[in-house]
Amino acid sequence: MIIAVDFDGTIVEHQFPEIGKMLPFAANAIKALKEEGHKLILWTCRNDIDPANNGRLILTEAVEFLKDQGIEFDAINGNIPGLGINPRPKVYADLYIDDRMYNANINWEYIMYHSGLTKYKPKEELILDFFKTTGIDIQLKTKKREVSEMRMICMYVMRRNTSLSYKEIGLKCGNKDHATAYHAFKTVPDLMLDKKFRFKYEPIFNHFNL
Repeated sequence: MIIAVDFDGTIVEHQFPEIGKMLPFAANAIKALKEEGHKLILWTCRNDIDPANNGRLILTEAVEFLKDQGIEFDAINGNIPGLGINPRPKVYADLYIDDRMYNANINWEYIMYHSGLTKYKPKEELILDFFKTTGIDIQLKTKKREVSEMRMICMYVMRRNTSLSYKEIGLKCGNKDHATAYHAFKTVPDLMLDKKFRFKYEPIFNHFNL
């Protein structure tokens, strides 16, 4: 399937011409689509030639930003090579994903769950996948501060973003009990008020819009 995906307001928060924060689970969803063999087109109003940009290459900025997230599209504002279709002004796609279609409220989890496009992972598994990228194994049985802090943050994120019980969250995060998960949920908001703590984990808080 060929899928055209908007950028501003769809992959990232709408901060045009700046680049907003990546929307939750957008990167995971797009990578899953690629892994399953779908062809993806970045279909955006951004371009590098508009005089109003004052010389800024705002399309190139977006493409480079996505590459930094490990995301590469098969085509940019044009058709998939080899289709034999003129690239502009309209691209051919089987599906278009745009925030205008979802009343400016993109929910990638909803899209993946209801579209049948991917072998969808439950949100809690996507959260655990993200925390694996931090390089700290929250499943370790250790009292090291960096592990316990990361585990607490993961539990907090999971409680905020899933319908799992404290018991279920504890089991997924290092085989802990419900009391540990409950303590994490109550403690992390206070820790986030500490400037050193927030600075240390800023990328995680930003990723989950906390």
